[in-house]
Amino acid sequence: MLTRVQRLINIKIAKAYRMVSNEALCIITGLNPIHIKIKETAELYIGIGNSYKKLQIDHDKPPKQCLHPADRTIVIDTDNTQEDPTHVNVYTDGSKSEQGVGAGIVITRTGITTVEMMYRMNTRCTNNQAEAFAILKALEYIHTKLDNEVDKVTTVHTDSMTTLESLNNMYKHTFLTEEIRRIVQEMGSRGWTTRFRWTKAHVGTTGNGLADKLAKEASSKIEIPIS
Repeated sequence: MLTRVQRLINIKIAKAYRMVSNEALCIITGLNPIHIKIKETAELYIGIGNSYKKLQIDHDKPPKQCLHPADRTIVIDTDNTQEDPTHVNVYTDGSKSEQGVGAGIVITRTGITTVEMMYRMNTRCTNNQAEAFAILKALEYIHTKLDNEVDKVTTVHTDSMTTLESLNNMYKHTFLTEEIRRIVQEMGSRGWTTRFRWTKAHVGTTGNGLADKLAKEASSKIEIPIS
């Protein structure tokens, strides 16, 4: 019954024909199948109780806490001809293995590496969540530590196309996605222009390679507290 209701809603959103399957509609609309969402909520509730809604895990934010679509100023740069197109560049990566989950961040200014950061995450986190977490932490650092820069233009380089697509998907409202949108808007109000750029992994890009190394190191470094 619930699947049928979701399918009717998906048809309205996607403006699709009625013969389209619900699985295809969920892909088009970017919404999770409702039976998977119910299972996820049940497992979270059984695991940590109703308090999970208060935790900063990657659950969906309620609509009243999400940015208005007009305020989502996400700019994805498709020009990959320049490695360092802006004064401040951010390289982020995530890593998930048997050892754990980690996030790595490299921030360069005028081509010189000035900041390296590592975060270890809960083993329940996915690689995509680690990628998004790294972007969020990097932007928070720029917003708080580099606000006195004269040239307030930064480019975030990531090899996670999934994260970039989520930021551009108006139907995605997970905690990390909305927090990235929020920090980009706050930086914009302070004069920052934030661009996002997809970069191919493991092709020799210096910043990306270092971020990958930091993420893998963080995933297995037990002395790093879990974020």
